Amino acid sequence: MHCFHLSAEESIPYAIAESARARRVTLKFSALGGLVVVVPAGFDTSRVPEIVDGKRAWIARVARRLMPRMNRMESEPELPDTVMLRAAGKTVRVVYAFSVRPFSVREKDDILELCGRYDAARVHAVLRDWLRHRARHVLVPMLLSLAKEYRISVQAVHIRLQRSRWGSCSAAGSINLNARLLFLPEELARYVCAHELAHRVYHNHSPAFWAHLESLMPGAGRLDRELRDAGDFVPRWAFVPAE
Repeated sequence: MHCFHLSAEESIPYAIAESARARRVTLKFSALGGLVVVVPAGFDTSRVPEIVDGKRAWIARVARRLMPRMNRMESEPELPDTVMLRAAGKTVRVVYAFSVRPFSVREKDDILELCGRYDAARVHAVLRDWLRHRARHVLVPMLLSLAKEYRISVQAVHIRLQRSRWGSCSAAGSINLNARLLFLPEELARYVCAHELAHRVYHNHSPAFWAHLESLMPGAGRLDRELRDAGDFVPRWAFVPAE
């Protein structure tokens, strides 16, 4: 791990990752992974500190925005006792029963019970699978209801755990929704659905697209700005670990 000094009092650790697919040096900064400098295979890493220093203003700006989220994630318990599904208006309680019996998961009346031998990694993987299952029953009907209201056809709806996108729409008309949308307030989850449906008419982010989206959902511009900080609602366990 390397370290970049923003000031005499503040420093930012960063990692260097070599990628065979990279054609140039890029910087990635996320609440979960921190600052990562991605370099092409065979790149002279002694040049990295100078490159990072040249991005000082950008690093400082992103660090200020992400630091509260990073601190919040660091303070989260390894085994969550509640899961707030804001888009569904639900709070699910998680209870644990460690035993020698085979691992099992049972859900009833917004209580999720995990029994058997487990550790944090297994619990997190199980919770992500459960989240995808829950999302199918909440997000798919939400999107299809809006599609009917807007009179927009959809070929298929898929629930994923996408690393960075809240949603996407293919040229063929299939829409992907991120299961983590369940953590967001319902208004923001509905906005993402409307955003992807608008791409069925304009497969770009042109002024015509934004005007159309605003006609479908008044206040879309405000919601899009709010979505930039929506990662604050997502717990650490809901992110797939980097390989």
